[in-house]
Amino acid sequence: MEFARANCNEGASILCPCQKCLNITQQTQETVEYHLHVNGMAVSYTKWSCHGEDDGPDENYDHSLYQSDDDDDYDDGNENHNDHVDKMLDELHDSGDRGPSDTNFYAKLIEEAKKELHEGCTTETRLSFIMKMLYVKSYNRVTNRAFDQFMAVLCAALPKVNFPKSYAEAKSVLSEVGLGYDTIHVCKYDCALFWGDHAKKTHCPECGFSRWKDPEAKRKIPHKVLRYFPIIPRLQRFFVSKEASMNTKWHKEKRVAQPGILRHPADGEAWKHFDKEFGWFASDARNIRLGIATDGFNPYGNMSSSYSMWPVFVIPYNFPPWMCVDQSNFMMSLLIPGKNSPGKDFHVFMQPLIKDMMKLWSGVGTYDACTGREFPLHAAFLWSIHDYPGYATMSGRSTRGFFACAHCDKDPCYESLHNKIGYIGHRRFLPHDHKWRSSRAFNGKPEPKDAPTSFTLAEREERVQRVQDYRPGKNPSTRKRKRGMTGEPTWHLKISLYDLPYWSRLKFVHNLDVMHIEKNILDNILGTLLELDGKNKDTVGGRMDLEKFNVRKKFWMKPEAKGFSKEKAPWTLQKEGKQKLCKYLANTRFTDGFAGNLARCVDIPGGKVHGLKTHDCHILMQRVLPAGLRGIASKAMYETIAELGNFFRELCAKTLRASVLRRMKVEIVIILCKLELLFPPSFFDVMVHLAIHLPDEALQRGPVQYGWMYPVERRLGYLKSTVRSKSRPEGSIAEGYIVDECLHHCSKFLGDVIETRHNKPERNQDKKQRVDPLEFDIFSDGARGLGLSKLKYFPKEFDSMVWYVLQNCDEAQNYIR
Repeated sequence: MEFARANCNEGASILCPCQKCLNITQQTQETVEYHLHVNGMAVSYTKWSCHGEDDGPDENYDHSLYQSDDDDDYDDGNENHNDHVDKMLDELHDSGDRGPSDTNFYAKLIEEAKKELHEGCTTETRLSFIMKMLYVKSYNRVTNRAFDQFMAVLCAALPKVNFPKSYAEAKSVLSEVGLGYDTIHVCKYDCALFWGDHAKKTHCPECGFSRWKDPEAKRKIPHKVLRYFPIIPRLQRFFVSKEASMNTKWHKEKRVAQPGILRHPADGEAWKHFDKEFGWFASDARNIRLGIATDGFNPYGNMSSSYSMWPVFVIPYNFPPWMCVDQSNFMMSLLIPGKNSPGKDFHVFMQPLIKDMMKLWSGVGTYDACTGREFPLHAAFLWSIHDYPGYATMSGRSTRGFFACAHCDKDPCYESLHNKIGYIGHRRFLPHDHKWRSSRAFNGKPEPKDAPTSFTLAEREERVQRVQDYRPGKNPSTRKRKRGMTGEPTWHLKISLYDLPYWSRLKFVHNLDVMHIEKNILDNILGTLLELDGKNKDTVGGRMDLEKFNVRKKFWMKPEAKGFSKEKAPWTLQKEGKQKLCKYLANTRFTDGFAGNLARCVDIPGGKVHGLKTHDCHILMQRVLPAGLRGIASKAMYETIAELGNFFRELCAKTLRASVLRRMKVEIVIILCKLELLFPPSFFDVMVHLAIHLPDEALQRGPVQYGWMYPVERRLGYLKSTVRSKSRPEGSIAEGYIVDECLHHCSKFLGDVIETRHNKPERNQDKKQRVDPLEFDIFSDGARGLGLSKLKYFPKEFDSMVWYVLQNCDEAQNYIR
């Protein structure tokens, strides 16, 4: 900064060389100094040519990325916005010329860029106009019909301007940027794909059923169509841009590794184990580690229609944390058609993706914009993300019955209960000298057994190899039921991921979904406390289990003249307590964007809670329920639930400590044992039991946001919004996804002309700087704290609002009075 001040006028703005601004934006000198402290200097800015140093030759410095080609445009504030488009075209041209046949893949697009919007126009080209109009359409969810009518009005009003006539014409211009997708026909019964060696067959090679709905018709219509979005060109596109290419090496070159601190998947044991097993892969930081995620969803948005399609997402983990979980990096690779779930035949649809992943493991020639040379790009899956039913689909292992827990392979802690299987006996995870080991208050007997253990990699591989050949498909005339082995976990098929040469050597391959585990535990707690229909675990069977174990005799079913009755138990609230808890939930207020409105889910007179979303359960478990139960439930009850909420709060932190996770492994065992003393045995289904394995998985994976379903569910919500034709939802989603993918890539080059997701200002950023306590709309008597219950404007951080009110105490308190 001293060097920069010596070479510029006092008080003049200068280009900011921090890692975010990259010598593109002018800032005040104080702002530049602050940015350098916070963001750090751009690593390639070794010659300070923008700040007065002689610009001598420097092979490590790339002027095209870190400064403008024409500094006068920035100084005068008259930047030509088409320069952004020219930069995109240059990058696409460079990468296109280095294809297998030395042909330019983007020739049509570059030719389009030469066309004027109208005669004499210098500020816009036809290409830049189309890019901006299509982005506005996509960003604001404008329908195709409305866009067509809008363009028709423009063409009629300005006939000399070279507008596209329709949405189809505009979309065709950018077809070279979008990477497209392949359509693959599928057998009606999901037996096989008409792809590869079977591409030209007219009948299924497995069951012999016809490929077409009507074989005699002139227009051949297949029964099902799988849409495959090729993964190789999408990964190669990361290296077309110099900035994106540098970000693929962030995990190795810029990540600050601290022993015992987990902020990124690269800090986890699974990543380190992969690097140790495949050192040649880890030697080049550009090689990409991927996650694979899937889930089924109903595209119609209502539960009255039964429809289930399954997209498969590929997620790159090389990037910084804020980019790993960015929605634009959740690349859809497969769209498996409905209307029924593929079930065990899921891996029939995986064949195109597995084939490309085999190529990526061997290496695919890719042009790197940073070096200007081609290199062999490798990529590999690290793990899969799914809910627990999806665990069975992705692993090929049964997740029901006595061996439902995917970690307790040897001697699991299940118990046969009345009409169900309970997963109790968590005392087995305690030390052998613990006093609870000899207690009979749990199930009427002491617990001498050791904790269940998992299979080693060799044992798991040996059992997978034992699986008999599974014949795919749902054709009723050929399908036979395969019965698994008894006395140990059952694999019903060898999944397609085992075709990858590295998959069997991975230490950690399938994630337990913290989102659904947390929701199911909260549903069990609230359902039992409030006696909610369908979720109440205080059932007749649960009371009979107490009698079976000879514990808590006071709460056994009692015979009467007309049948049986059960006494009110401490694990359910009295009517007054239910209403108090519901009133507390309805009156709870959150900062903007922190949580949903819980009042919509609460029935205060009836003492019921309904319609909770997964994020509502997330907030209730960690923040609200422990405080709401205090004074309503027993001390042991609310303290144990508070400890459970604190466990999930620490587990869901963005930064984890290995020492804390090891402590949590001990704490969750104590918490589950306490719950066994408080709730009936029927409370403990497999989802409650799975919480005991979550700290171990966090040590392997890293922070929970890289392995749970929240970002996947948000991506499914986006896909649902792209459905335009209810009769062909898969086609609507595929077309909408391709257009949005193309426009998202182009939006990086639109500069500040229109608002995009890359330059969108922070919500209420300006308002937060001028909060006036007289704007507070106080309307509730008995408001908590400072008397602020509901606010006309509520700042994002509650602490900042409290600080401001304290600074203006007299004025605020006078208004409150």
